[in-house]
Amino acid sequence: MENLTYIYQKGRLERLKNKEHSSKEFFYGFFELKNKFSKSQIIEFHDDFRNNLSFFINSFLRKLSGLPFFSEHINSKKNKKIIKTSDVIICTNQRVGYSIIFKILFSKNITTVVFIMGLYNQKIKHPLKKFFRNFFIYFFTKTFDKLIF
Repeated sequence: MENLTYIYQKGRLERLKNKEHSSKEFFYGFFELKNKFSKSQIIEFHDDFRNNLSFFINSFLRKLSGLPFFSEHINSKKNKKIIKTSDVIICTNQRVGYSIIFKILFSKNITTVVFIMGLYNQKIKHPLKKFFRNFFIYFFTKTFDKLIF
């Protein structure tokens, strides 16, 4: 395995510039693991997206399931290429995981890891929303290789 990719929400690249003033725990093992790979990269959520089809699909999926689909925050040709050429992808929470789930779905040679924080905490009463939430949680657990609770 040669290419390691960490995907964070916003703010980590700025903290990386000032790493002597930032806690290493905010990086979920990045500094320790990057030395074991020949190439390591970071993808971070951005706000430079337009109201495109991805935005509307994600909004629909969020409303349908109550789960955090936000792939519009990582959509770019550069990020797509990074994901496609990665050997290991580490998602730092389930929001990041749900946001890349359709990008990694048919990638057979990528090992995927996601940190889970509060995924099962919500109680849903509406039966249709509960059904879709449970379906996507099941789909999520089958798509990612390793879940860290």
